[in-house]
Amino acid sequence: MRPKSIGEGRACGCSSTASSVAQPRVPIWIGGRGEKRTLRAAARYADGWNAPYIDPDEWTHKSKGLTEWCETEGRGPSSILRTANVGFYLGADAKGGARGEAVFSRSSE
Repeated sequence: MRPKSIGEGRACGCSSTASSVAQPRVPIWIGGRGEKRTLRAAARYADGWNAPYIDPDEWTHKSKGLTEWCETEGRGPSSILRTANVGFYLGADAKGGARGEAVFSRSSE
């Protein structure tokens, strides 16, 4: 197989052959909320997308946006795994849980 040139610099060049790509490859995950760059990059390159600490309504909105970017990029939306980080507040009682939520809410503003 002939090497394929993937870059030329002032000091050296770089080439690759199809056999140099590890199989199976490491899955690519992209995380974030950005609707223009992040979701488009996920639609173009990722095996999975992770949304950090968002509520269910926002996650649904962002997931629909990812689906739209997949269609723009000519990719099947179901080919990307979708996850979300979630937070929960643990306390010995309801007051303790409420204190944890209040502290987290103040720190994320």
